[in-house]
Amino acid sequence: MFLLGEHVASVEGLLEYVNSSARSLQRLLPPSPNNIELYPGTDLFTRIPRGHLCLVRRGMLSAVMDNRVAYILQPGDVAGIEGGIKAATVSYVCEDPVELDCFSPVAFQELMKENQQLSNTWQSYVVGLMTLFSHSYGDISKEQHRPQAGFTRYKPGDVIIRQGEEADNVYTMMKGDAKVFIDEQEVGEVHEGEIFGAIAALTNAPRNATVVAGNSCTVMAVPKTQFVSLIHAHPETCFHLLENMARTINDLNRRLTGDSAAL
Repeated sequence: MFLLGEHVASVEGLLEYVNSSARSLQRLLPPSPNNIELYPGTDLFTRIPRGHLCLVRRGMLSAVMDNRVAYILQPGDVAGIEGGIKAATVSYVCEDPVELDCFSPVAFQELMKENQQLSNTWQSYVVGLMTLFSHSYGDISKEQHRPQAGFTRYKPGDVIIRQGEEADNVYTMMKGDAKVFIDEQEVGEVHEGEIFGAIAALTNAPRNATVVAGNSCTVMAVPKTQFVSLIHAHPETCFHLLENMARTINDLNRRLTGDSAAL
């Protein structure tokens, strides 16, 4: 599971606990005869009835509430845990193809009865989720700052940001890698988990580089106004930015040193 934004240490620890349980679930839960592939833009509940439980086998699934991404499910996570509760308005959509094993409530309960280890792991996962969400809600209530994020998929060679354009968003590379160019000269790379495009957004300057997808990429975009608020609420975000900047500077220095040596 992936929660948007920066979090206090207790939330990060609980998130790791949930993800560890999810990995065990993926290993222990047998394949379902009702295995489906969800394509980009499709709501899970247009394919299966509400109340079914679906284990993510491959890909990432966004949980959407009130037209906003609340969290992201990864392999091993289970969608539909809210059951058939009418008040639950969550929907599940994907940006990339997702493979899921879907189980009816009765079939899922039978699997729990047959495998005590699976049952214990499921209980750990559910309790972990409840604790994670309660702590996360407290974190949100305290700070009241979470970005409204959008996700975009890029094919190899697609331009993510272009040098000289106005900077409206700050980006995080969720999946894949990209190359960075200044005046058509390659100067660095963007890797999974890294923030990019922040400098121009924070300084209200035009983009000083072009970023091109090196392979199939999924990128999260946060409006720059919300990103500024996020930094005020979570100063640790600056640390991640500084790490990215330091790596970029080191990469550029290595390239320049290599070019000088070649001369």
